[in-house]
Amino acid sequence: EMLKENYIGESDQTNTMERQRHAWKHFDTNGISSNPLWQFTLVFAALVHDVQHEGITNRQLVKEGHPLAIRYHDRSVLEQNSLSVSYQLLMQPEFDQFRSAIFSSLEERQAFRSLLIDLLMTTDIGSPEQTEVGKRKCWNERRNVVEIL
Repeated sequence: EMLKENYIGESDQTNTMERQRHAWKHFDTNGISSNPLWQFTLVFAALVHDVQHEGITNRQLVKEGHPLAIRYHDRSVLEQNSLSVSYQLLMQPEFDQFRSAIFSSLEERQAFRSLLIDLLMTTDIGSPEQTEVGKRKCWNERRNVVEIL
């Protein structure tokens, strides 16, 4: 009986420690470690953040009146173009199965797109205010969603 109590006690302690470890990991990573969709979105954003990059800065594109600068109203030109090109490619019919592995509902697709936009806009180092707004939006707002879940 005493052996059984010790075993159950150790098991409870192990479970409690495991839950605490998971909770710390969750909050230390702003919830990313608990959300496979967010994890994939981070990887996808890293892969596509310079798609069709012109090799010059946003500032130079704006200065030259480049068609991309005009299209994106002189704001985060390269970032918006990378987002547009990569998302349009992802949405093509030949990637139906791939998309279904990433998101299986409209809600997940919207969450993916929203985070992808925020992540790519945050990479505009020529716009410190955009970077700061993006960082705040990416993590602070989403942290609240995770805490509710």
